[in-house]
Amino acid sequence: MAKQKEASEFGAAIKLHRKRAGLSQSELAKMANVGKTLIFELEHGHTAVRFDALCSVLAILNLKLDLSGEFLDRPMRLTHATN
Repeated sequence: MAKQKEASEFGAAIKLHRKRAGLSQSELAKMANVGKTLIFELEHGHTAVRFDALCSVLAILNLKLDLSGEFLDRPMRLTHATN
């Protein structure tokens, strides 16, 4: 249940940034070179999304993904990792 809550919150953040950027789901999908269905799925908390597609969407919205953990020397920031 916690995973679904986090996925829903993540999706809400994507939707918020998309709307504040003045983009429709279709416009964002086209800019990120992904399908409109993927944007819908992200915004609705679906968890089975390709990593490269997620990175493309995050890059267009200028969002960054930070990772930290006990075995990392320092936090990692994934930015614009579309290649």
